[in-house]
Formats: sequence, C-alpha cells, structure tokens
Amino acid sequence: MTTIVQQSKYRHLFGQPFQPVDCIGDIRIGQCSTESNVLKANRTFFAVPWVVTGSVAVFPIQYKGKVPEEGGLIQIEDSAAVDFAFSPFQEDLLVTGHQEGEVALWSVPQGGTPNMPKGAPALSVMKSHTKRVVSVDFHPLAKNVLITSDAGKDVKVWDLDAGQATLTLPQAHKAQVSSVSWNRDGSLMTTAAKDKFVRIFDPRSNSLVAEAADHQGAKAGRAVWLTKLDKIFTCGFTKSTQHELFLFDPRNFSKPTHTLLAEASTSSLMPFYDEDNSIMWLAGKGDSTIKSYEIGGEPMFFELMPFKAKEPQAGMAALPKVCCDVMNCEIMRLLKLTPQGVLIPLKFQVPRRNFDHFQDDLFPPSFDGQPTMNSDEWFAGNNREPGLMSLDPAKRQ
Repeated sequence: MTTIVQQSKYRHLFGQPFQPVDCIGDIRIGQCSTESNVLKANRTFFAVPWVVTGSVAVFPIQYKGKVPEEGGLIQIEDSAAVDFAFSPFQEDLLVTGHQEGEVALWSVPQGGTPNMPKGAPALSVMKSHTKRVVSVDFHPLAKNVLITSDAGKDVKVWDLDAGQATLTLPQAHKAQVSSVSWNRDGSLMTTAAKDKFVRIFDPRSNSLVAEAADHQGAKAGRAVWLTKLDKIFTCGFTKSTQHELFLFDPRNFSKPTHTLLAEASTSSLMPFYDEDNSIMWLAGKGDSTIKSYEIGGEPMFFELMPFKAKEPQAGMAALPKVCCDVMNCEIMRLLKLTPQGVLIPLKFQVPRRNFDHFQDDLFPPSFDGQPTMNSDEWFAGNNREPGLMSLDPAKRQ
C-alpha cells in the first residue's frame, strides 16, 4: 500500500520582521512565573513584567521608539505580580496573580501604564489561594470567567462578576500546573503539570474525566486543545532533553495517538496555534528559531519552513487573526521580545502569485472575538460554540 504524503499549501510559508521603525526598544524585562510566555498582547496593548520587582508595564501596540523611564506601573504593595493576562473581551482589562495569593483586576488607561498615576489602585483585589498564584487565564468564550493555579497545586475557576472563586478542581495534580486549555464549547479543560501527566477535567461537575502520562523530561510541558480537530497537543522533553510532540484523542486518552521527536534542546517551548489553518508555531525560550507544523494530515505533523533570526526570543505573544494583513496572505502575526528588551513584530505569509483577491482557502470563517455567554450562564451549565465571521475585507465593511 502506498502512502500519499500531502503537499501542503503552507509548505513555503515564510516569516519576516516588520521594518525596524516598527520595533520598540529599551523594554526593561522583570521576573515572572517560569511557565509564563513573559509577553502578553491583544489588538490594543502589550504587557511585560517590569524591572521593578513584581510589577507589570502595559503599552499601546502601536507604540514606537524607546519606552519612557517615568510613568506608573501595575503593582500591589508587598505582593509581587507573578503572572498576568488580558481579558479576551475587554481589551483594557488586565488580571494579575500575586505572590501572596491575591488576584487583582486593573483598568488600563488609554496610552497604557505611562499614563497611569503612580500607586494607582486595582479595580478589585480578591483572595482565595493560600499559596503563590503561578498562572492566570480567562475562559475563551464565557465573559468574566477566570482560571488560576497556585504553587500548592490548587486550580480555581472564578466568577469575576461575583468577585469570588466559585469552583476548585479535584485534587488530582501531584505537582504544579504548567498550562491550561479549553475545548471548543468551553465545557471541558485540559491541564499539563510538572508531575508529567496531562489531564481532562469537567470543572462544573468537579470531576477528573481522564489522565495520561505525558512527556517524561525534567521540565514541564504545555498542553493545547486543538478545538476544530478535537485533539489535545502537548509539547515537552524526553528524559534526554529532546523536544517531543504528542497528540492525544480525548475519547481514547490512555496514550498519544501520534508522536514526533524533534531536536535536542534545553529551551522550553511556547506553543501558538492557528485554529483556522491547523498550524502550530513553536518558539523556544532562548532560541532564535521558530518552528511550525501543519497538524491533521499525512503525516500528522507536517513540518513547514522554520523562521530563523539572529536575536533569541525571551518571550512571545500571538495577536488575534484580525490583526493580519489578509490581502497579502498573512496568516499569523507574532510579537517577539528579545533579551535586550526589543519588541519585534513578525508576520508569516503564504506566497501567492496573485494578491488582487481574497484567498478564501487560506482564510476560512474565523472566531469573531465575541463572548458566547456570561459568567452566570456558564456556571449554570450552558455550552455554546464560538461565533464565526468572514475575514474578507469586502464583507466586513
């Protein structure tokens, strides 16, 4: 029997930085959780841990030139910020997780923290964790639903409208959680943890649905629910520090259905997934190369053209698909933060002979960025799939 290997339409995908004038310099990077991507962004702002211990700085995405030394910071006195995240549905709302177990909500002013008074208070400060908060993230579809994890292995789901942690996951993790991701309708979630297991939870029924052994290397892996494919992707290390990629089927979760061994490296991978094109970008902290794989064909992991640069990446963030220049076949836009504090925008394009018309094979209907329910509806048990929109500029006018 002959195996037909796909000829991917993305096989000549190439990445390139924008012109140097669009780079931002003199960002003074501080410390945050080791599992954090260091850099967070949306269509309006980007945020980084600042050199002032335990603080976060936020700047407009269109910011040019050097960062000013003066200006306010997001900071709670005597409780350093460890991780942070933007709300997916309110771009000026930032949440921070803190050393003393607090979770704080902040309103970012127009112009970012340089326009914020020094010592400005948070909108609210809430506490439920007894240990250091190590990760914070929002539910992708339900407005004002937050998930946090702490150094004591607790994972909590918050109703921000009520100002409290409403759910705590079962005590299944035997080590700190390193990543969280949700399925397509937001009913189930997957976690990767330092105990070398990947798990599926139904948080509203307080149940562990399934668990499986994951990467056995010393460093923690990451898990991403590939929602359109309904598969769970994980990346991590073998015992010999070789990068390793797994794909799990949530319906048969005992072991991975597909595996791939990549190069030997000590750099932890930051995964960024493009649901529309089924492409996974993998950027290693401290590496200067970004690899990409098309997932779901034959072979299951189809390696695309890597992006190579001179400067390594200290952090990375993916911007929403609506930020891409679709008429020039740009399918992904990343922000790269170098160890020297320079922020470099990167665009990834598929070469085409003709750019005169909208390439609908590259741009299927995409997530519209709107919540499908409020927090009350989600906690009451509702599930709704994401809304979709056309990326064709002619249809969005």
